[in-house]
Amino acid sequence: MEEPLPPMEAIDLIQQQISILIRRSESERTAQQDTNRLDRSAYLMLGFLVNEGTLTVGQLAEFLQLDISTASRQVRALEDKGLIARTPDPRDGRISRVDLTEEGRQRFLAAKTSRLRRYRQLLSDWSAQDLTQLGAYLVRLNQAYYESIRYSHKQLDEREEPGR
Repeated sequence: MEEPLPPMEAIDLIQQQISILIRRSESERTAQQDTNRLDRSAYLMLGFLVNEGTLTVGQLAEFLQLDISTASRQVRALEDKGLIARTPDPRDGRISRVDLTEEGRQRFLAAKTSRLRRYRQLLSDWSAQDLTQLGAYLVRLNQAYYESIRYSHKQLDEREEPGR
């Protein structure tokens, strides 16, 4: 038996509040005059490399759910800034492997420290239980988004290439 859908009022409130949160976060980030700040896409890409190590552009594109050309442009921009280095894959020279430079690692860690400091301030009066629940709910929401997008991409691929 399928679970009933959540009430629309709750869904509306969630989407509205997430939109406001993203807007406020971006507004605060762009208002800072720090020329070394990382934009959202750079922060995500560098963070993924910190956690996963050397990856191909394709792996980065899949994780970030970008098309390969967008991921390649973002990689090129970070490479031009000296934050990542691209090398040919030893098994297949047509494939680029991407890794952080030391400057990239330092810039990411500085940005992460700054973000963590800000979240500590914003959430200082929340209980440990509230923080744990919020973290778990955000992981669950992000996983649902990821699975939904992967499923839609798979459906699109199957329609474009029948008989796969």
